[in-house]
Amino acid sequence: SYGMLAFWMGCGFCLVWDKVRSWVKDGKPFFRLIPLFGLLIPIFLLQKNLNANDRSHDHFAENNARMILGGVEPDAVLFVYGDSETGPLGYFHFAEGVRPDIKLLSMQGLVYPNRILSPLISEGRKKAVIESFLRDTQKPVYFMTSENDFPNTFGNIHFGFYKKMNRRGNSSSIQLRFDKGVENYFKTLVEGPKPKDRWNRHRHNKLMHQFGDFLGYTLLSEDPKLNNKAGGLVKAMENQYYGLTGMAEILIQHGNSNHLKTAQEWLAKADSLMDETLSKERLGRHHYLRGFLAYRIGNREQAIKQFRSSLKVYKHPENPSRNALQRLNVKASEGGDSS
Repeated sequence: SYGMLAFWMGCGFCLVWDKVRSWVKDGKPFFRLIPLFGLLIPIFLLQKNLNANDRSHDHFAENNARMILGGVEPDAVLFVYGDSETGPLGYFHFAEGVRPDIKLLSMQGLVYPNRILSPLISEGRKKAVIESFLRDTQKPVYFMTSENDFPNTFGNIHFGFYKKMNRRGNSSSIQLRFDKGVENYFKTLVEGPKPKDRWNRHRHNKLMHQFGDFLGYTLLSEDPKLNNKAGGLVKAMENQYYGLTGMAEILIQHGNSNHLKTAQEWLAKADSLMDETLSKERLGRHHYLRGFLAYRIGNREQAIKQFRSSLKVYKHPENPSRNALQRLNVKASEGGDSS
């Protein structure tokens, strides 16, 4: 997008310059200053916006990339997905030479020179290629996207911010591992100031949700050792909207009545942390979680109300509230049950 903006700015400058060039050649003093004014524009923009865009002391992406690259085993394969993973991890691995022993692969077949699939093939074909690669490789395999998006027919070992394929398990099995480096990184995220940069803030929120997912599973396990390790980390999540909703989502999906009470408390805390920075997609997801929770505790009318509110805020076809209302045999808008 920045490249296209620069291209059209250049076209506009050439068009204007073509109009005034003859005036400059005529020797009129004022028009001779036009090139000087043109040079002053970028200097003015630099001076005006330098402080807001200075990244010389911003190590958020580097710290995140080094934590992940440092956590995987020697000679491992690490799959990435999306800009927030592909860019930082690719830079530090390929450009800076961090962890040259590992194989960094894009699930989308983008950017990296060692791609195993074309970005132009269908999603179904991409899935088949990755599944074939996972069956054939003997190396440890790590990924960061959700289990639903990663075509893994084996089990998963969840470390909080990344996961490892477990060849001894099936696709529904999840093992939980606490890693000291991951815990320390999590603490720096929750104890430090929230990022001001929009990209960093987006990545921070995603990381909080991922770790919330991990903590939610630890509580579901009801393993005393895991719960003891998770206790302080769960408490640290109390002021993190995305962490609270991440934990609540797992308990709502898989928990019993006691877990649902805990999820209700977490969503109440999350309600108080909502602000104007939440996207429509996130607001829609929040209503969906409220509706799912209401459905799980037996409040059908409240569930329908929340699902409809979700669709009103976020009308995207992939909003899960749409499917939820269909399962309840209810119209997406007011008007009663569909029959």
